[in-house]
Amino acid sequence: MIDYEDGGRETVAYFLVIIVTLGFIGPTVPTGPNDSVINPFSCKTIEGVVVDKEYDEDGHKLYVELYVSNRWDGHIVYVSKEVYNEYQIGVTYEQKVCDLIEYDNIVQTYEDLIDMGFFLPTTP
Repeated sequence: MIDYEDGGRETVAYFLVIIVTLGFIGPTVPTGPNDSVINPFSCKTIEGVVVDKEYDEDGHKLYVELYVSNRWDGHIVYVSKEVYNEYQIGVTYEQKVCDLIEYDNIVQTYEDLIDMGFFLPTTP
């Protein structure tokens, strides 16, 4: 688990509020020039669902399953009390991304968040 210094936990909670909110709102897909055609077969789908919630001495946790890079992965995300109360079990998010660069950026951000310890695995 991440070691929080004095006040650091609050900062991380606000950061996660932004991440979770942006994840459920989703980035906008830029449209190409009017004369270009997007190949619908090159579009990728990003999905997420809140599968459980828990509050204990460690804090407020959302258990989420995310479909990124053509696979489902379960994660534990520590969030603020406000975010915890805002999201209910079963809330889903889905977005199609047809821009390859944008999709690669989303996947890289997702992997970075895992590496930084913001998305903890639900299985060891």
